[in-house]
Amino acid sequence: MRRAWVVGLILGLGWIEEARAQHEAVPAPPPPAPPVAPPPERSRSQWGIGPAHAAVLPLAGSRSEGTAEPGLALEWARIKPLSARTDVSFRMAWGLTTWDRFRRWSRAAYGVGAWTTEAYRDVYGWMGPRSPAQEVHQAPGEPRKDSDPTRPFRIVGGSMAMVFLSLGYVTSGFLYAASLVAPSTWVEIDGAVHYNLGDKDWAPYLKGGLGALAFLHPRHGSLVGGIGPHFGGGVRVGSYLHLGLSATWSPPYLHGEFQDGRTHLLVSSLTLGTQD
Repeated sequence: MRRAWVVGLILGLGWIEEARAQHEAVPAPPPPAPPVAPPPERSRSQWGIGPAHAAVLPLAGSRSEGTAEPGLALEWARIKPLSARTDVSFRMAWGLTTWDRFRRWSRAAYGVGAWTTEAYRDVYGWMGPRSPAQEVHQAPGEPRKDSDPTRPFRIVGGSMAMVFLSLGYVTSGFLYAASLVAPSTWVEIDGAVHYNLGDKDWAPYLKGGLGALAFLHPRHGSLVGGIGPHFGGGVRVGSYLHLGLSATWSPPYLHGEFQDGRTHLLVSSLTLGTQD
């Protein structure tokens, strides 16, 4: 009896050891992978075009002339995300509101071209044969004389004149090209921090920062520089569409003045465009 009990104990210990060995042979499951953070949103560029407004607001008693003119603005911006709710942007804008300057330059271009065309017509007529009233009359029976001995010289002189007259068309073309940028009123560079109020597909935002202006007065023709607060907002729709409102205000003493005046400069734009 005792021998059977010893044999059973030995067999039981063997089974326990075999079960423990099999348990140790099974590898433990790997630990769960840490959560993968979403990739950071990449920087993006924006282009836009839309209506603009430029105003010079003189203080009481200022010698500067006030203006308020509508026009067109073109802009480009580079935006870098800082977090899920904040971005930082660098923006460049070009405002064209001085349309009277465009009319003056385009009229000058047309005048130079019209004068050159009329001058070509006159020179061509001068190079041609003389009219019957200018013919040299001769008696019947006399040997035929050359009725226009000066024509070869007029052809040479007229050809040289036409070469120089072509400069008129070159000048006219230059004035036409310059008239496209003649309405320029301001160029702006600004930096701002954006606060996003929505998600990726519908993302309204507000922004604020600092802007620097180069401003050409529509009346005085004086070019001044200035700085001031930049503010605005907008909305990004999906991955491609963007609507933005931007304004920069340069108060007195933060920009050059016109004719020793004291003025506020205010430029603004509402642009619609794309983003990549």
